[in-house]
Amino acid sequence: MKNLNEENRFLNIEVHGNTVILYINYCLLLENKTYEYRDEIIEYFDKLNYDDSVKVIVISNDHPFYSLGNFRQIWDSLFKSKNCEDSILRIFRIYNQLLLQIKSLNKVIISMNSKSFNPMLFNFSMSADIRIISNDFHIDNNNINMLNIPKGGCIYSESFINTNINPVKLIFLREKLFSTELMECKIVDQVFHSEDLKNRTFELAKRFENIDYSEIEAVKALLPRRLRKLELVLQSENEFLMSCIRKRKNQNTQEIHRFH
Repeated sequence: MKNLNEENRFLNIEVHGNTVILYINYCLLLENKTYEYRDEIIEYFDKLNYDDSVKVIVISNDHPFYSLGNFRQIWDSLFKSKNCEDSILRIFRIYNQLLLQIKSLNKVIISMNSKSFNPMLFNFSMSADIRIISNDFHIDNNNINMLNIPKGGCIYSESFINTNINPVKLIFLREKLFSTELMECKIVDQVFHSEDLKNRTFELAKRFENIDYSEIEAVKALLPRRLRKLELVLQSENEFLMSCIRKRKNQNTQEIHRFH
């Protein structure tokens, strides 16, 4: 598998036999030059999708240039800028595109996160088949400038359609949500100590490398139809969240609208 341009500072790649690890710098969503890097990353996802030697894709936030602090700093600048709406709509569209791209990969997808997330970034990881976190992982609900806006929140309905998972409790109940709470809510599948996280994730990946994808494909048989529906809901979500942002920025000029 050919590597990306070394100048792409938003994605690092490791190939371990039939498993590929993608370390994503999620500040990608906020950059003005995102289209250039995004297009290269999506092209790489397409190559992965048609590479029969790749059985498992692990998506991790342990990128050396990602931190929630950096994400917060860039978001705050965009939120206070004159072109706030244009910038955030661009972020939402790119978010949708990448989430749907990952969701549609014909591989077993594992999310492996150790660095802290806000709800928006954590929801992105909900597109994975298996979710693994370190014991010191947490979701930060800091809501200054709507940093914890639940973009991608509709993925809960898509992922937990026949369960009693309540995303409102997950996203808004506490200022910080830690690994034990996420495990109790069955939002994540495994919690490992940070020093063991990568090796234990590899152990799981090796198990899936030995399973023919056609066996797994039967479980995902309805995915194309659901993806079309999910895409429409994500687009509606953009409009709804922008109304929230407008109301936050100017409480007197626009009422928030609701889904029907």
